[in-house]
Amino acid sequence: MHTIIVRPNRSLHRTELGLLGLGLCAALTLGGVLTWLFGFWPILAFDGLALIGLVAAVWFANRAGGYLEEIRIDDDWVSVVKGVCTPQSTFRARRPWTRLIEDTQGPWKRYRLWIGSSGRFCEIGTCLGEDERRELFWRLRRYFNFMSTSAHGAGSPGNGTAGTPTEIQAGDIRT
Repeated sequence: MHTIIVRPNRSLHRTELGLLGLGLCAALTLGGVLTWLFGFWPILAFDGLALIGLVAAVWFANRAGGYLEEIRIDDDWVSVVKGVCTPQSTFRARRPWTRLIEDTQGPWKRYRLWIGSSGRFCEIGTCLGEDERRELFWRLRRYFNFMSTSAHGAGSPGNGTAGTPTEIQAGDIRT
């Protein structure tokens, strides 16, 4: 069995992001109080709007950093589990009937990657850039070709062995 975990690049953990948000909120509040003390009270409205925008940006950044795609490939099944912090959608198909599709159609000619079987398709690698999606396509293609031509229990084609998860983040690949 091979497991590929795809997630966005997240440079700050949840606590670090919270501390950054608290520090910026403290700086905004201090600036608002100082301008109020010097008689520039209309600035408080803009300071309040900036504070609301900052809290919303920190919340959205924290939520977006929790996105995860888990692609599992074993001898019989291919499954894709997607979600933010908890699994929200699941795709499962028989491995011999599963195919990978590269798509460059659409209004902006964006490179997209689909995995599907029997008329059902699931887009994968949505949080990755175009180059990382191409690399994910070639890695999955090697896994599918390798599993179709090798015996059960053999090692994987990449750096790891069978059963070790491979993690792909935006700009970073870890095995």
